[in-house]
Amino acid sequence: MSIVDDARAFRAKIEASAQYAPDEVAVQCKDLYPTWESYIGKPLAAGIKVRYQDKLYKVVQAISVVLENQPPSLDTAALYTASDETHAGTKEDPIPAVAGMEYEKGKYYSDGGKLYLMNRQGMNDGDKITLYYLPSQLVGQYFEEAA
Repeated sequence: MSIVDDARAFRAKIEASAQYAPDEVAVQCKDLYPTWESYIGKPLAAGIKVRYQDKLYKVVQAISVVLENQPPSLDTAALYTASDETHAGTKEDPIPAVAGMEYEKGKYYSDGGKLYLMNRQGMNDGDKITLYYLPSQLVGQYFEEAA
């Protein structure tokens, strides 16, 4: 085996091991995860983390064949959820909102230059839900605009 082959084999082991990292660790090491594009034409198991446009996504449900025209986006939000654990979710450090991400009650999110509090009635602080729209689109339902 050449040194390049050894490096590729080692990289594959690192990527496989990184899949077990908790989300708050994973987002700090996004480069350890395979790109979404590397799965085009291949299956993708639920729970796998992939990079797409410098964001980390977790696969929500197994995909039998990844199609080039179906990347993580609002149109495929049932398949992927965005990860962002690098922000505290406070007024001072809100989480940048992305359609299809997991939101947590009691945390603050930024969307379009505005600040929003996830404050859904019937949910307890810390409860989480994946939403396929941005906070600005769900004011009065899941979010309230914060000052």
